[in-house]
Amino acid sequence: MQVKDENITTLGPISDNTKTFIRCEVPVPSNNMYYRNFRGHMCLSKDGRSFKDKMAPYLLYKKQIKGKVSIDLILNWNNKRKRDLDNYFKAIIDSIKNKLIEDDDSITKLHAVKRCGTTLPPSSPLPKLSGFDLVVESIPSTLEGVAQPSLSNTIAGILQTSSGTNSCHLVCNLTIPSNNTYYRNFRGHMCLSPKGRQFKEMMQAYFEGKEQVVGPVCVYLVVNFKDRRIRDLDNYFKAVFDAIKGYLIEDDYQVVELWAEKNITVGQNNFELLILRAIEGTH
Repeated sequence: MQVKDENITTLGPISDNTKTFIRCEVPVPSNNMYYRNFRGHMCLSKDGRSFKDKMAPYLLYKKQIKGKVSIDLILNWNNKRKRDLDNYFKAIIDSIKNKLIEDDDSITKLHAVKRCGTTLPPSSPLPKLSGFDLVVESIPSTLEGVAQPSLSNTIAGILQTSSGTNSCHLVCNLTIPSNNTYYRNFRGHMCLSPKGRQFKEMMQAYFEGKEQVVGPVCVYLVVNFKDRRIRDLDNYFKAVFDAIKGYLIEDDYQVVELWAEKNITVGQNNFELLILRAIEGTH
């Protein structure tokens, strides 16, 4: 799947009530570095506080976007370390919360790409600086009469044109545990909770007859909830990636591009997942 980042890199210094662009030359701390355990409680680490302080100048004079928003994100690293894409959202989203967006819950759609030595072709130079490009855009409400494309429709279109090789598609009638319920604190260490272990065990039934997708992959994830409870979209990636690791993909670091969408007040709690082999040299 080719990265369509031209909309990000050519936007320039846009900032209005519907769309904001930021190009930030600050390395993003992973979740492991962003938080620390203090007397059995998770709190911001020194690296986390430093990142938020460095982000502050980039957020000056930016207007807050109200209501539901979509996020487009390109993460750049100037070295060849293996990294899990989903481990770098929390620091960015925390930094823009109450500034560019009202709250984490307002993020309905997320598209993220990573660029580093493990995803770029050998002939391509590494990014000069570690950092990220970010676009935050307002999603019009249905009351405004603007039809919004659905990620489920996008997945259906891909499946119609795909040969079925180097891909895997699942529709799972399971409730994904959030990060808060997927893990628990045991004697100062984070480990899987009973709910997390149960989710991983129940996912096994969906892997029967599925082949592992090798190499860099693009992941499409649609998460559906039957009620209106406040939920942060980025809190539901880890449980899914952990469950498919070793079965549908070899490891999390294979994910070089992620498309995700959250829907509320649908018939039941479930999710749809498509794993697609990424085209070499397009990330």
